[in-house]
Amino acid sequence: TKYSEAVLAVHFREKDKLGNYVGGPMYYIKNGLNKRWRWLGGLFALFGMLAGFGIGNGVQCFEVSSAVSSALAELGIPENDGRLLTAILLGTLVSLVIFGGVKRIAKAASAIVPFMAAFYVIACLIVLIVNFSAIPPAIQLIISAAFTGKAVVGGGLATVIRIGFQRGIFSNEAGLG
Repeated sequence: TKYSEAVLAVHFREKDKLGNYVGGPMYYIKNGLNKRWRWLGGLFALFGMLAGFGIGNGVQCFEVSSAVSSALAELGIPENDGRLLTAILLGTLVSLVIFGGVKRIAKAASAIVPFMAAFYVIACLIVLIVNFSAIPPAIQLIISAAFTGKAVVGGGLATVIRIGFQRGIFSNEAGLG
C-alpha cells in the first residue's frame, strides 16, 4: 500500500503558487477520482489534520505540560497556571518555527536535537546512578520473569497488537484512514 500511495502521490501532485510540488492522498483523491468524489479529498485533509493533532502533537503537548506543571507546582505555582504557561510558551515557540517555513524548521531541529540527545543520555545516567542499588534486583527480576510462559504469551500478544497499530497508523495514509 505504501508503494501505491507514493506512486499516486507523485502522479497526481500539483505545483503551488510558489512553484513547489504538493501531493499526497488529498491530491490523488481530488485529481484521480472523478469530480463527484472531490469532496473526499478535502475530508481526508481535514481528518488527517485532526489526527495529526490528536495522535502526535496532542499527546506530546499533554506530557510536556504535565511534567512542567508538576515541577512548577513544587515551586508553589498552581498546576493549572503551570499548564497555561506551558501552553503559551509551546504555542509561541512552535509558531515562530513553523511560520518561518521549512528552512527555519530544519534550522531549529538541527539546533535542538544535539542538546535533546545529550540531555536524554545525561538524565538516564543520573537515574541509573541515583538508583544504583536497585539495578541488581531489577536485572534478577527481569531474568527470572522473562522466561515464563505468562511473559511469552503476554509479551507476544502485546507486541503483535502494538506493532500492528504502529505500522497501520504511522506507515501510510491507508493505515491512518
